[in-house]
Amino acid sequence: MTDLNRLWSKRAAAFWKEAAVYWSYAARSGLTAFLLLFFIIGSYAYMTVLKTLPADYPYWRITTPVLAAVIGLSPYRTFLKQADQVFLMPAELKLGRTWLYSGVYSYLFQAAWTLGALLILWPLYAHCEGTAAVPFVNAAASVLFVKAASLDRRVAESKLLYRTHRIPLSIMRWVMSVVFAFMVLTQDYFYGALVFFLFYLLHAFTARILPSHRIPWEVWIRKEADYLKVHYTFFSWFADVPKLPARPKARRLWAEAVNRLPFDKSETYRYLYFKTFLRSEWYGITVRILAVAVFLLIFVENAVADPLIYAVALLMTSATVSSLDQAHRYSFWLELYPVPKGLRTNAIVTTAGWALNLWNLLAGAALILFHGDKLHAVIAVALGFLYVYYYKNVPLRKRASAREDD
Repeated sequence: MTDLNRLWSKRAAAFWKEAAVYWSYAARSGLTAFLLLFFIIGSYAYMTVLKTLPADYPYWRITTPVLAAVIGLSPYRTFLKQADQVFLMPAELKLGRTWLYSGVYSYLFQAAWTLGALLILWPLYAHCEGTAAVPFVNAAASVLFVKAASLDRRVAESKLLYRTHRIPLSIMRWVMSVVFAFMVLTQDYFYGALVFFLFYLLHAFTARILPSHRIPWEVWIRKEADYLKVHYTFFSWFADVPKLPARPKARRLWAEAVNRLPFDKSETYRYLYFKTFLRSEWYGITVRILAVAVFLLIFVENAVADPLIYAVALLMTSATVSSLDQAHRYSFWLELYPVPKGLRTNAIVTTAGWALNLWNLLAGAALILFHGDKLHAVIAVALGFLYVYYYKNVPLRKRASAREDD
C-alpha cells in the first residue's frame, strides 16, 4: 500500500472516530430513545394502514419516488482536503487503488440504505401484489446492481470539464433511476434492469465523447467539503460542533423581551445566558424537538404512544437544555465581572427552567388537544411540570454548581 493509500485509510478512520464521538453526544441527548420510539410507532402505524389499504391501491406512487431517490442519490466520498491538490496532481497515475477504496466505501453505505428502503417498501408491495410478487432476493439483487451503475455514472459526471455538460447527464441519470424504480416492481425486475442498462450505455457514450478531467480535483474537494458540512450540521442539532462555525441568530422578538430585564448587577448572568440560549443552536434544537413531537401527537392516535412521545421528547429537551452550563465555560471575560459567581448557577437554572416550562406548556397543549383521554393527558402534563421543577432545581443546579467550582 502506497503512502497515499495509507493517507486515505487514516482519513476515513479519523472521520469515523470523530463521528463516533458525536454519535455518543447525540445518544446522550435522547436521540437513541427517540429513534426507537419513532421506529415502534412508525411500524405500528404502517401495519395499521396496510390492514385497511385496498389490494388494488396503486403502490407505485409510493415505491417509485422512494426507490428513485435512494438509487439516484449517489455521493462519492474521497476524503480529499483543499491542500491535497498541489501534492496529489503529480501522482494521478498512482492513485487507482485510492479511487477504488472510495468507490467501495461509498457503495457499501449506499447499498445498505437502498436495501433498507426496499425492505420498508416490501410489505406494501406484497400486500398489493399478493402471490404475484417477485421474490425479494431477485428484486434486491436487481436494485443493488442498478445502484452500483448509478454510482459509476455519478463519478463519470463529476469528471466532465464543464458544468453545462454535467447537468444534462445528471438529469439523464435521474430519469434512468425513476424509470427503473417504476419498472422493477410494476413490470419485471429483469426488464427494469435491462432498460436501465440501455440508458447506462447512452450515458456512458455521451460522457465519453465530452471533454473531461482525468481526476476532477476541484469538484471532488468541493463535494467532500459539502458532505462534511452536512455531517457537522446534522450533529449540531444534538451537540456543540466546534468545526461548524457558530452563527448567532438575531431572534429579535425574544431578544427584545430579554432586554427588559433590570439593568442591575444581579441580572448580569441571567441576561447573558438568556441571550446565549436564544441566539444559539440550543434554541433551534428545542424548537425542532417540539415540532417533531407535535407532528407525532397529531398523527399518532394511541392511548399509550401519545404520552410516551411526550415524555421522550421532554427528556430530550431536558438533555439539550442541560448543556447550557457549557456556554462561556472557558471565557476569561467572566472572571473579570465584578459579580458573585453564585449568580451564574442561578442564571443557568432560571434560563433552563424558563425554556423547559415554555416547551412543556406548548407540547402539553398539543397532547391535551389531540389525545383522546383528556384527564390522562392533563395528568401527564402536570407530571411534566413537576419533572421540570425537580430537574432544574436538583440535578441541573448540582451539575452547574460543580462546573462552577472546576
